[in-house]
Amino acid sequence: MKASSNPFTTFATLPGHETERFSLYDISGRLVVIYWVDRVEEGPGMYFLRSSDNKDKPLRIEKVR
Repeated sequence: MKASSNPFTTFATLPGHETERFSLYDISGRLVVIYWVDRVEEGPGMYFLRSSDNKDKPLRIEKVR
């Protein structure tokens, strides 16, 4: 799993994962939101993204600004 842009300023997409569900966690491991689309939009910070099928390792993503 790879984000289209990382770090990102507006949003990041996950090409090839359009039909999957993703859980987004903050740096402390707290669940922030569950996405049902391949586009991630959150406030500035460092996050970990995990797919619902857990096939891939968690992806570290960062939103700047």
